[in-house]
Amino acid sequence: MKKQIVFSSPDELSVMRRDILAQMDETSVQIRTRFLNDTGCSVLKAFKFEKVVTDRVFGERLNFIEYLNQTFTYLVCLYAGSDIFKRFSPQNVTINFGTQPGYDILTPEGIIGECFAVSSVKSNDKLKKDVLRLQQDHRANHKFVYFYSDSFDRECAYVERITFQYPDVQLNSLSFAQLTTRDL
Repeated sequence: MKKQIVFSSPDELSVMRRDILAQMDETSVQIRTRFLNDTGCSVLKAFKFEKVVTDRVFGERLNFIEYLNQTFTYLVCLYAGSDIFKRFSPQNVTINFGTQPGYDILTPEGIIGECFAVSSVKSNDKLKKDVLRLQQDHRANHKFVYFYSDSFDRECAYVERITFQYPDVQLNSLSFAQLTTRDL
């Protein structure tokens, strides 16, 4: 399934963001109900292995772990797209969601970016790998990494080292409030 959307305005990004946040609220109600009605073991098995949540953005069924990971990355991508619209007023912003190949963010004007949400930017060298990938693209006019990490406060020094080593890739750490605000 192709998971690429071309946005022509920040308003389109805001609509999708509100839909995703509303789905997160609905999903949390479903989770609470499931925990109340099933045994812990069967609930956790279902969340790991069964396709229990429908991702409304792309209409596919996912296990809860996939849904959780993808949803937070979607939110980072939408924030990034909005930020790029505000800063550069591009013709459009293309977002490659999920496992779609290519850069996560790109514009006709040569702006590229990678987006992710992780528990630690050091995990699997995610931040450094994304920065190196962007660094190697000599055609791009602007290069960005947007990310959310719940442990960012403990990882500032690492992020600062990466920023210093690769100054032509701008790193943007998002707060939880920025990630989850209903309006951009």
